Amino acid sequence: MQEVTVSTPQGQGERVARLALAQGIGEATLIPTRVFRDGETKEGEEVRVEVSAPESTQFIEAVMSADFFDPREYSIVSDEVVAIISQEPPERVTRAIKLSATTI
Repeated sequence: MQEVTVSTPQGQGERVARLALAQGIGEATLIPTRVFRDGETKEGEEVRVEVSAPESTQFIEAVMSADFFDPREYSIVSDEVVAIISQEPPERVTRAIKLSATTI
C-alpha cells in the first residue's frame, strides 16, 4: 500500500481531493499546512490518500496531467506503507506494481 501526499497552494487541495475521488479512490484527506522557509511563512494544503501501488501510479499521473498542476507550486510524495488496518479488503491493497524509472 502507498500513501500519496500532494502539497498544494492554499485553496487548491479540494481540486486534488476531487480528482482522487474521480479516479475511484474511496477517501482523500485534506489538511491545512503552514510552511516556514527562509524567514517566510506560507499557507498551503496537503491531500493524502492511501491506495494500492497501481492506484498510486494512476493517481500521481492524473495529478501531473491535470490542467491546474504546476510543479513550482505543487509537490507529490509517495511512501510505502508497511502495515495498515482498514475497511479495504487485503486483495485490493496488496497488488504488485511496475516500478517507474525514477524509482529504479
